[in-house]
Amino acid sequence: MTIYADHIFPSGGEAGHGGGIVQVARAFHTSGLSYSMNNTYHTANMSVSITPRSSSNKILIMWDINVATTSSSGGYFLGIRRSAPNASNIVDASATNAWGVTPTGGLSNGNLQSVNVPMFWIDEPNTTSTCTYSPRLYGVSGTSTMYLNRTHSYNSAGRSQMLLFEVSS
Repeated sequence: MTIYADHIFPSGGEAGHGGGIVQVARAFHTSGLSYSMNNTYHTANMSVSITPRSSSNKILIMWDINVATTSSSGGYFLGIRRSAPNASNIVDASATNAWGVTPTGGLSNGNLQSVNVPMFWIDEPNTTSTCTYSPRLYGVSGTSTMYLNRTHSYNSAGRSQMLLFEVSS
């Protein structure tokens, strides 16, 4: 299989067939972060931006986020937030509207363990303005602290990354 990048393929725009990868953007995050959680939202301090070349193109979002909690009860949801333009929780991270999210229960020993959570999503921003995507965190009742790229005991226990692919339609 050939992957075409930095241009629209097929050049004739064949009906019914998707195109190629126009551009790729990546964020790689290694710093340990902590968030106080209990039925609250946080937009993680990790983002990546992309400027679509056509408003009809789609954005394929792939991530691998390293998370941990301090409690084995409760749990958390991970979603995706698109900021300006058209700010939206494109993958809503809440316990009552958890479509398209990655639900993750509490860890058996939250002080020492972290897990990598993969996620894939296709967004249709319908714009040629810069779109910025960030992980959206939601801690349900009983989850006191959520960590990214670390555990309660270890400040540097994981790595997270987010990839954006603009795909021509």
